Amino acid sequence: MMIKMKKVLGIFFFIFVSILLFSFTAGSLQIGAEAPPFFIESADGKKMNLEMIYGNLSLIFYEDRSAVEKNNDIKHQLSQIRDNNLSLLQNFQIIQVVDASSANFLTKTIWKRKLLQNSRQNNIIIYADWTGDMLRDYHLKNKESNLIFIDHAGIIRYLFYGKINDQELKTIEGLLLRIARESL
Repeated sequence: MMIKMKKVLGIFFFIFVSILLFSFTAGSLQIGAEAPPFFIESADGKKMNLEMIYGNLSLIFYEDRSAVEKNNDIKHQLSQIRDNNLSLLQNFQIIQVVDASSANFLTKTIWKRKLLQNSRQNNIIIYADWTGDMLRDYHLKNKESNLIFIDHAGIIRYLFYGKINDQELKTIEGLLLRIARESL
């Protein structure tokens, strides 16, 4: 009787773990998968969605206020890589997105003012995910710097979460240049 009970519990545990693992992997983004649709908007009303980036190589940095500066040096280095390979990377763009889903009707004006100020200061359009849909649909990490590389056809080519080190930057650069050459 005890042996049967252990077998039943073992089978139940195996099924439970399998279902749990499947639910985590089924809902996460995969390299090589089509990017989910998104809609983001800057503080001054510039809109962007997935269809608008087709034809470009797009590195999307998605961060919240606590992580927005984590990879600033990398963003600048990636801009330099683009400038040094302009003939090859003319359709390469870096898109900065901030999770602004915590903004409400009382604070949205303040959020917009700060985003516009930071956009001008950094000479880049900073988009906001006002609804949190991109955070959810892309299964991104809260309070972290998230990097998504989407190719010209809307396919996810690279995902990274956290602080990008020099080795990871070399990986990104190599992948970026290889995909740019393939798309010529």
